[in-house]
Amino acid sequence: MATELITQERLKSLLAYDPDTGHLSNLVRRNTRAAPGAHAGSLTTDGYIAIAIDGKKYQAHRLIWLYMTGAWPDEEIDHINRNRADNQWCNLRQASRLENSWNTNGHSKSKSGLKGVAYVARSGRWQVQMRVRGQTHYIGIYDSVETAAAARADAERRLYASSDI
Repeated sequence: MATELITQERLKSLLAYDPDTGHLSNLVRRNTRAAPGAHAGSLTTDGYIAIAIDGKKYQAHRLIWLYMTGAWPDEEIDHINRNRADNQWCNLRQASRLENSWNTNGHSKSKSGLKGVAYVARSGRWQVQMRVRGQTHYIGIYDSVETAAAARADAERRLYASSDI
């Protein structure tokens, strides 16, 4: 038997949401640790806020979408600033899996710190390439990281604008 998802009406009877801070607060005592007025939820190991309601765990950003729109999101909810715990309404948007994957940081070991921009030690230059819908696009090689970043941004606008999402 499938578990029923919480309704907007039930959610609003339990929690209050402040769109400016992104915090959900308890309106009633939901359990021994969820006192009225206290922030609801806890930080998960992957950086999201999770909230248990009626024995089911929810991601706070998905509850907020329901709270604000009256409907569960059809797609993923993307944190625009990439901070998974920042649930301000202006930081949340509905996005396809593909769109959400575009809004990620570069590889943690990258010398440039930028997605798709890699240092080529042999030449001392910066190479730019990116993948869109499983296809790798070689953008070019540049003398400075700033020029490479600008080329990446330009290519991103062109390639993402032309792809059907």
